[in-house]
Amino acid sequence: MSKTKATVKGQLAVVIFQENHAWIAYSPELDLAGYGLNQEEAKKSFEVNVEEFFTYTIEHGTLQKEMKRLGWSGVQATNPPAFADLLKRASKNREIESLLKRPLDRPVTIEPFPITVPATFANA
Repeated sequence: MSKTKATVKGQLAVVIFQENHAWIAYSPELDLAGYGLNQEEAKKSFEVNVEEFFTYTIEHGTLQKEMKRLGWSGVQATNPPAFADLLKRASKNREIESLLKRPLDRPVTIEPFPITVPATFANA
């Protein structure tokens, strides 16, 4: 019998934009970013950082506390804050709001980013 680890699947909103010569992929829901020379590199870097975030916080038993600090709700802090609420809440997110109002020559996109984390996420 094979051992399969239970997982929790979800989705984050990721803001993708170019700043000088680097592309940035940023999620205000986790306050994490990745960067690269193009959009794909930025997304891959972001994915690595998300994995590292969950690995670290699960191993140190701080995941639920960190998720609540970031505005997640629910019994186990598994419900992300609404993206619009994130934009209103903190000064750092005002920076993201200003990104969305950039001129057309400096485009910004918001993309869904699927995540899968160990079920211990819900029990942390």
